[in-house]
Amino acid sequence: MCEKGLGKMEFRKMCNLTIFTDQDVAYEGRPLYKVIVLKAKELGLKGLTMVKGYTGFAMTSRRQDDLTKFFSGIYNIPMVITIVDVRENIDRILPFLDECAEHCFVTLTETDVLMTKYLKAKIANYDK
Repeated sequence: MCEKGLGKMEFRKMCNLTIFTDQDVAYEGRPLYKVIVLKAKELGLKGLTMVKGYTGFAMTSRRQDDLTKFFSGIYNIPMVITIVDVRENIDRILPFLDECAEHCFVTLTETDVLMTKYLKAKIANYDK
């Protein structure tokens, strides 16, 4: 428990798995970001968000002249997938990522999640 203001807030330790990839990266002929989202759903992971980026680069960037490509309409958009769940659930997707995420950057961090009334109710329903 962490005291804040007038009341007490409850936090729970969870893991934040973040996968950085690009819109044009494919796995078995399908967009990798879509494959990862479907695999996470199949495995029963909770709390996934996928975001399309505006632009980005890495140490070994495949992008050349990003602004020209953006304004021409031919642009490889960065994709970021974030999954927040307990470590045991996150561990279920890691072997799949090891197999398919050759052109990804993957981070895994422990995080404190504020247990709102909404989350407490959702967790109570999952435990039934």
